Amino acid sequence: PEFFKVLHDSEANLRMQTGDNQFELNNDIIRKAYERVNTSRTVERQVDFDGVFRGATLDTWRFDFRTLDGTAISGRLGDELSEDAVAAMLTLANKKCLATLNEIIVTTSGGAMRRRYVLLALSETAVENNPDPLN
Repeated sequence: PEFFKVLHDSEANLRMQTGDNQFELNNDIIRKAYERVNTSRTVERQVDFDGVFRGATLDTWRFDFRTLDGTAISGRLGDELSEDAVAAMLTLANKKCLATLNEIIVTTSGGAMRRRYVLLALSETAVENNPDPLN
């Protein structure tokens, strides 16, 4: 919202080019985008989930996690995590873990809700009465 506010208040146009990709936002598009993001509501909270860590990739900085009830969660790895910390997390793939996540819920003015997750920490948990963490 702050980015579009600056563009909106300055009555600016925006043109961006990277490599072969290029796009332009004229003042009318910026005004509509500002109105849309200005009426959206964002709530962030830290949550913990028990489940199975399914892995992460260092190239895309993404992770996958499956909660005990079978819900698949994907998202970004936290910016504060080092490559070494993520490499250590990879040893926990397919094991029962406790994931600490930042959950970001964005609700648009139309009522649509979108959830995003950022993995902050991961720790292995004891496997109780089940040697197979995927079942």
